[in-house]
Amino acid sequence: MAALEDLDGDNVRDLAVGAPGDDGGGSVLGNQGAVWVLFMNADGTMKTHQKISDPKSIILNPADGFGTSVAGLGDLDGDGVRNLGVGAVGDAAAVSGFLGNLGAMWVLFLAPS
Repeated sequence: MAALEDLDGDNVRDLAVGAPGDDGGGSVLGNQGAVWVLFMNADGTMKTHQKISDPKSIILNPADGFGTSVAGLGDLDGDGVRNLGVGAVGDAAAVSGFLGNLGAMWVLFLAPS
């Protein structure tokens, strides 16, 4: 879980929660993972949520574990919104000709919407 800034303009900080076992993020069921952004109320209850899984820039595969870890990264692109780092412990990556589940860290450039 990571604390975010106030994304929806209600003066209450919001949260990002990783769900590495979430099965709804890919074309085949199997722990692709997801991150849930929770828009909070001042009393600590959740107002609404937004699921982030299988965004257009990445493809999630079974056992990727996207959301294994989440961390606020600050505003990397200068748009006034903090960005989010998301770990995917089982992500298969090609490195120097080796293809294996080496894991990955994705940077999500968040927007208030």
